[in-house]
Amino acid sequence: MIKSTIEDKANTKYILRLGEYDLKMCHVWRKVFVILLALMVLIACTGCMTREETVTITGISWEYSVEIEKEVLCEESGWSLPSEAELIKKKREIYKTKYDDEGNFDGYEYRTKYYYEILRWKYERTVTETGEDYEPHFGEYTLAENERVDSENKRHYIHGKNQDGEDVKYTVEKESWLDVGVGDVLSLEVSFFGNATILSNKKAIERPE
Repeated sequence: MIKSTIEDKANTKYILRLGEYDLKMCHVWRKVFVILLALMVLIACTGCMTREETVTITGISWEYSVEIEKEVLCEESGWSLPSEAELIKKKREIYKTKYDDEGNFDGYEYRTKYYYEILRWKYERTVTETGEDYEPHFGEYTLAENERVDSENKRHYIHGKNQDGEDVKYTVEKESWLDVGVGDVLSLEVSFFGNATILSNKKAIERPE
């Protein structure tokens, strides 16, 4: 009887410590969430910031890429079993920590957790093609039976020197890029991330079509 009482007290202390730990972690994650939210707002605001530059063009280039995914068998776990998954095992585990109205630890809620294998699409490789002409295109590739194209990316760059004599490289829309030639003097609106909008183009020479 005495041994049982001691074990019960030890278990109670252990559970209370777990509750205190979960409460502390809850506060930590709240702080992390606030910091991440602040960073997201900062990035969004930064992306809206632009500046004007005058750039004399020294060259152009392009980069086209294709991201390819592969279907692979993965081991995952969760509180429900996807219909397309193959069950490995299942067991009762702590689902969440419960608190009373005053915020005090009030035990745990247990649920069945499933461990299973499932097919998922994962990044496999990128096929990239680059050039310094006006004929951008995707590189050649062959897809295996368990591969697929995830996304296609097109980037058109202008290279030049700005009003301060600095070498710069900016991304512009293809339609504007096709009309840019070496020696052209561009007035640009440039974003923090290096994307540029051509406001005006004082052409050096007219390029043949």
